[in-house]
Amino acid sequence: MRTNTVMKNFLEPGAVAVVGASRRGLKEESFNPLEYMVQFGYQGKIYPINPNADELFGLKSYPKLEDVPGEVDLAVITLPRNSLPQAVKECVEKDIKSIIIYTQGLADADEQGESIQSEIVEIARAGGARILGPNTLGIINVFNNFHTVFAHVEGGRKLPLAVVSQSGIFMVRSFLKWVQVGQAPLGKLVDLGNACDIDHADVLEYLEDDPDIKVIVLYIEGIKNGRRFLEVARRVTKKKTILALKMGRSEQAARVVASHTGSLAGRDEVYDAVFRQCGIIRAEDLDEMDDLTQAFLNLPPMRGKRVAMFSHMGSVCSMGTDACGKHGLEMAELSLETVERLHGFFPHWMPIRNPIDFWLAAMGHGYKRVYQQIFEALLEDKNVDAVACLAPAFPEYYDSINPIEIIKQTTARFNKPVLVFVYGPLWMQRKVELEESNRVLACTSLDEAMKALAALLRYSQLNEQVSKVVEIDDAGDREGLSFQLEKITP
Repeated sequence: MRTNTVMKNFLEPGAVAVVGASRRGLKEESFNPLEYMVQFGYQGKIYPINPNADELFGLKSYPKLEDVPGEVDLAVITLPRNSLPQAVKECVEKDIKSIIIYTQGLADADEQGESIQSEIVEIARAGGARILGPNTLGIINVFNNFHTVFAHVEGGRKLPLAVVSQSGIFMVRSFLKWVQVGQAPLGKLVDLGNACDIDHADVLEYLEDDPDIKVIVLYIEGIKNGRRFLEVARRVTKKKTILALKMGRSEQAARVVASHTGSLAGRDEVYDAVFRQCGIIRAEDLDEMDDLTQAFLNLPPMRGKRVAMFSHMGSVCSMGTDACGKHGLEMAELSLETVERLHGFFPHWMPIRNPIDFWLAAMGHGYKRVYQQIFEALLEDKNVDAVACLAPAFPEYYDSINPIEIIKQTTARFNKPVLVFVYGPLWMQRKVELEESNRVLACTSLDEAMKALAALLRYSQLNEQVSKVVEIDDAGDREGLSFQLEKITP
């Protein structure tokens, strides 16, 4: 069966069997994927498998998998490790091609666990089936309300974002972060767990032509088939943005990774080379990944490195200028047309230059009026590639300096990246309001925001280089990436 067909069964199943389904739920302080699957509103068929129950969470339960009447696309197994070989064998006999295994204590534990993991992979492959996990939290697909993760999730605004992780904590962090700001838990999330079979490349191949997804985030502990990962990632980056956070950078961290999922971390500089060659943007830490994700979801392409900035606080202008230089961007030279357009708002003795401190202009002509005029002028300036501005976030008493609607309405008319530095006690509320428009990057750190903007520019430059790299590698450059990939392929 083709990889895309198998992955569709994992993320878009029509019928699911939960093998080892428990009667205990959240009321009994137990996290039960069957309960969450029902609560999340999945519309496909669900078959609980439990020999000691006739009904579970309002669903008819079956003693054995073979008793299920009809075809099953996906089996979700929650059994102890010693029961796994027989359970996988029964899945194969039922002609189930996609299997999720939650069980811990396999290659991530000891030699016996590693032996069991190898055995279940052999059984699955012999029967033409694929395994996600073990040691996984499972899958979330908010576009069809499919949810197998051990956590309660409520719907909201769906995002064109996929997360592929080798650690459940990054999935949990991702969707809880978005729930916190009133949005759905991303779009599609896949926890690979030990990645004994299904790996990053398999999921990337499925996402390549997925109309729901625009940005893909990878949390990587190790890549087991480097050559295939490179081949697939090169294709996908021509259609979608891929962001990656690689764990296990130091030798000590690599040992922790090996004990966590049984993955080989590999040399960090090799991953740097692989990401560059594929056109993947690498994040240094979780905070940067958050900023990069928002930037690539919300902002149009960065065409150049010239940034214009305006604020009613001179210190913010200074911080923005420092951040620009730090991350390889530059403050734009404003066009004569822009200077002339804004001249009437400022005292005759005050030069109009980038960055613009507009406090005096606002006091003389009205905060919102001046804000609107400067914002439009900078976005229309042919010398400006991106605009950064300030958005105060204070209670209703200060609504006369609340520019949120101006920012949302103005950015909708232009196709340039806009960074909004939000400050004040209502920063989270303002941030949510701005990012609902999918047109700006709202931030509380100018340094991190400029770093994300620089990544947008780097992404455009990387895409131009990928085709050249492919030609070099195909020519057989054994001292280049082909040789390096052997180092991360066990």
